[in-house]
Amino acid sequence: MLKHYKAVLAGILGWSARNAAGLAFGLMPAAAAFLLLAAWDPSARLAAQIELYPVEETLSPAAARSPWMLEAGRMLAERDAVTASGLVVGANQRIGARRIGDKHAFCSSVPKCALFEMMLFDAELAPDLDRSLVVRPAAFDLNPAWPYVNDLELAFFAAVMLGSAGAALARRGRQDERS
Repeated sequence: MLKHYKAVLAGILGWSARNAAGLAFGLMPAAAAFLLLAAWDPSARLAAQIELYPVEETLSPAAARSPWMLEAGRMLAERDAVTASGLVVGANQRIGARRIGDKHAFCSSVPKCALFEMMLFDAELAPDLDRSLVVRPAAFDLNPAWPYVNDLELAFFAAVMLGSAGAALARRGRQDERS
């Protein structure tokens, strides 16, 4: 009887290991492409302005003393106006001048920081905030998911979803032909 249980357990573990390896192998190209897109990120080089979102959270005395300007409902700062001391965000947060072109998130909780880190933001816990603040270069910002993803990132995610759906449909079609 133990021999049969051992065979069942070995079969289950083997099936799980093969599926996990296949999933990891299948996701590697998409993960590599996403990391390359993040490393190449032209918005960090091309953007003349930095955007702070949401605007309601940023209207504070600290923001009034900094280079932030309210333009068409968006809180923007010119990159050239950022001094060597960096940029003040909200009441207590600061971004150094060398890191101004990166994507930043000041999170109100640890789970929100984890979500921002999965989107390759530099996340920092700021428990004094009511909502999370997002600071990123204002470039490729025409999509409805801005400022969480820019146009290139959104196109990448859409391509991955369409490619996955197409692969599933193609596999389903091949299985139907064999039946």
